[in-house]
Amino acid sequence: MSLFNVTTKLWPSGESLDTGTDDNVVSVPPGSASFDRHAALFVTSPDGTENFEFLFWNTGRNLTNKRHVHWDFSAGGWTTWTATKWYGVPPSNGNGGHEVRVDPFSIASNGPLTGSGTAIDPSASSFPPGSYPDMGDDHLIDTENGAVDVAAKGSLASQQFAGWDQLIWGGDDSGTFYESDAGASQGSPGFYPVGSGTFHVAQGGSAILLALYGNSSIRKFYKENLKSELDVAKSFVSDFPKLKDNEGDPYQQYVGDPQWMRVIRLIVERSDQLQQQVTELRSFIRAHERPQVGREVLKVSGQQRSRKRGRKR
Repeated sequence: MSLFNVTTKLWPSGESLDTGTDDNVVSVPPGSASFDRHAALFVTSPDGTENFEFLFWNTGRNLTNKRHVHWDFSAGGWTTWTATKWYGVPPSNGNGGHEVRVDPFSIASNGPLTGSGTAIDPSASSFPPGSYPDMGDDHLIDTENGAVDVAAKGSLASQQFAGWDQLIWGGDDSGTFYESDAGASQGSPGFYPVGSGTFHVAQGGSAILLALYGNSSIRKFYKENLKSELDVAKSFVSDFPKLKDNEGDPYQQYVGDPQWMRVIRLIVERSDQLQQQVTELRSFIRAHERPQVGREVLKVSGQQRSRKRGRKR
């Protein structure tokens, strides 16, 4: 059995707001389950002193500013599916005048991406000279002197860009957003959407945008982690002296060498550790894709060298 639950959070802090319990047990497959939720325009703090206005839903897979969302579950295979209504306090100056603000948001972790820098990719964006960064803030672009087409970085905090969402106070009360668990399973690399393109804001216009991120950016993870680990292993192996043709099979020479065996153990242990880290980023290293190590591989290598020496004679 699985659990579909609905929570409420405050923008931009991510603080949870107690608006009651909405937990629902789901047993699929077989069969299916459907849920409808219509977010209230305003909610009040538990002490009754503050009112918060609706901004958007994190449906558990997508972001939408529609207040009415419908979920269809039939695939199953997940343990908990959390949908979150986000509310906040509108700024006193509306959307802030003639500027575009971009904040990165992780659908996967259900909150703003802080500490990872700006989501704006200035090299792929189009804006008038001197418009970015606005007032020294790399989250802002000024539109006073011309239109803006803002592009987001393809990956941020090891997550792939998943698209844009414009914050609209009060949301959109027309129509319904439909969500489901069909397609890629929860936790797989393709579960969240993949975004592309720029967001256009006319000259003198304003917008508060969320640059959304979701799926794990495995290419970036490999570049920053796996390559460095392979370099470390290579540095150990490079310390071994090169053998002359008449010095025999390298495995036979180093089979009893403690340093050689430590290198083999290091490679295997680091491979296992990195596999676990990639798994936690909703990806995996398949067993058959691991580099082979051990006696059999070295035997093959020795046989290949022997054949080459035979050809030289």
